[in-house]
Amino acid sequence: MKVKALNTEQLGDFIQYCKKHRKEVDDSFLYDEDLQNFRIDAENPTYILTDSSGNITGAASLILDDYHRRGKRARFRIFHCESHDDQRYNQLFEEILKHTTSLNHVFLFVPLLNQKLKDVIEKLKFDVERYTFLLVREELEVQEPSIPKGFQIRSFRPGVDEDAWCMVRNAAFSTLKGNETEITPEMVAKMPSESDYLDGGMMILYENE
Repeated sequence: MKVKALNTEQLGDFIQYCKKHRKEVDDSFLYDEDLQNFRIDAENPTYILTDSSGNITGAASLILDDYHRRGKRARFRIFHCESHDDQRYNQLFEEILKHTTSLNHVFLFVPLLNQKLKDVIEKLKFDVERYTFLLVREELEVQEPSIPKGFQIRSFRPGVDEDAWCMVRNAAFSTLKGNETEITPEMVAKMPSESDYLDGGMMILYENE
């Protein structure tokens, strides 16, 4: 097995590997749109593990964009080996760590059902910061909100409310592990153009407006 930096010749193979195994790992950044926009550059250091035929059998890819750099953290886009062998994970980990000398942390989310990955991550001396759960809403009728007098909820107004959104978000997330880094108005301004944006879905509660 050989570990090497991802090159353009095997970019398509890497994307297919991510699609093949994304259900086994945290897939937050492995949706089709994310993979379609993936680029090999300094913000996305990526290494692959290949067999004697050059086929990808493992991958490690970091997200090192401006937001994560400001927080001196990097998040794994994917960290996976088909063999689940400790040595193979170590090979990938050693290479990816070369890109983290200016950082304080690297992190990833591990699905609780993936015991093999959980065991490997523990052997690599990762610490548990927090647990995250999803709430699934039943098909219930949505009631009208009851807003106290003096308050109102307004839809986000692009070009107007970016600062207000940052103020609320940054205060609310300031002590949430992994989200302490503040977002910027420039980041918020991009949200309405993203594919998962729902028209009117960004709402802000105002008092005495």
